[in-house]
Amino acid sequence: MFSSNPSQAPKVPKWWLAGVLLFSFAGFLDSAYLTLQHYIGFKLVCSVVYGCEEVLGSSFATLFGVPVALLGFLYYVALFLAAVAFIDRKKFVFLKFMVVVPIAGFFFTIWLVVIQAFILEAFCLYCLISAGLTTGLFFLSAYYLFYGYRKGIGSNRGI
Repeated sequence: MFSSNPSQAPKVPKWWLAGVLLFSFAGFLDSAYLTLQHYIGFKLVCSVVYGCEEVLGSSFATLFGVPVALLGFLYYVALFLAAVAFIDRKKFVFLKFMVVVPIAGFFFTIWLVVIQAFILEAFCLYCLISAGLTTGLFFLSAYYLFYGYRKGIGSNRGI
C-alpha cells in the first residue's frame, strides 16, 4: 500500500482518489475565480456572508506580492495533477504528495480563517469554500495515514 517499489504499486481506495480529484478540481475552480478577480478586478458576487471585498482587498490577500488566491490555484492544480499522474503511473511519489501537501494546506487555511475572523472581522465566501475543500483534503490525508498505520503498513515506507 505504501510501497515505494515501482514493481509493487501502492493500493489506494477508488473513493479516496475520487475525493482528491473532486476536492482539488472544485478548489481549482474556486481559486481560479478569485485569481481572475485579483488580476482583472471585476466585482465579486458574494451574497451569503459579509466581507468579500474587505478580505480580498486587505494586505493579507497577498503574500510577498503574490495573491493568496494564486497560491491556492497552484496548490489545487498540483494536487489534481498528482492524482491524475498517480492514476496513470502508479508512482509512490505522487501518492506521497497527495497525502502530505494537504496537511500543510490545512494549517495555512487555519491561519487564513483566523485572520478573517479575528483581524479583519469579515469573511469571504469563496475563501471559506476553499477552506472547506482544503479541510476535506486534510481529512482524506488523515484517513490515508491512519488506514496505512492501522494496517501495519508505512512505518518505514516514507510517510
